[in-house]
Amino acid sequence: MGSAPACRRGARWTAVSALALAVAVLAVAPGRVAAVGYETADSADRSRVQWKQEPSFPRKLLDAMVLRPLQFVQVVASAAIFLPAYPMAWPFGGGDDVIEACITEPVDRLFRKPLGDL
Repeated sequence: MGSAPACRRGARWTAVSALALAVAVLAVAPGRVAAVGYETADSADRSRVQWKQEPSFPRKLLDAMVLRPLQFVQVVASAAIFLPAYPMAWPFGGGDDVIEACITEPVDRLFRKPLGDL
């Protein structure tokens, strides 16, 4: 009798996992198309618009649930690497490169990159 509730919980988790998988598979349909900017021959002609496809739901889900937490870990690790690297690179003129590689790029990837843009 003690195993019956555990079996029900296992069946419930299996059903939830199957439902999540089904939603992810059904969401693979192409994303919507949106205008993202202008590509013009000259500044007066704004008739040609550059079109870019919006990322699909699975890409956004992968980015939000897996990649962004890993990028947060990367930001913390980069900050830890920055602390000893900057004082060593500064006398040789490499301070800006260390700031770019250890701080600016990881923070831009984590906070400024659009969701689903892998």
